[in-house]
Amino acid sequence: MTFDRFARAELESFFRRREELGKFYCGTCLAMQLTRRGARKVSEAAWTAAVEEAFVHPGLLQVRSVRVCEICKKPGLTIGVDSATSQAGD
Repeated sequence: MTFDRFARAELESFFRRREELGKFYCGTCLAMQLTRRGARKVSEAAWTAAVEEAFVHPGLLQVRSVRVCEICKKPGLTIGVDSATSQAGD
């Protein structure tokens, strides 16, 4: 498995967690969250690159242009999964 596929799987798994439903993060804060929670041997720089790619190709995730980041509370471009959308897919 390539790192890109691993990172995408980890990213989507992160947002499937019950406590993350409906939350949206800016790229910087999401990379920080994945570094803390994810595979210990993956650097924050690698997560940052993976998150940037997710903003370009969100797949199952949703990019919102004017939404407040869950952590830093700054408005701007964020990524996440709406809780209603996630539950509809279950």
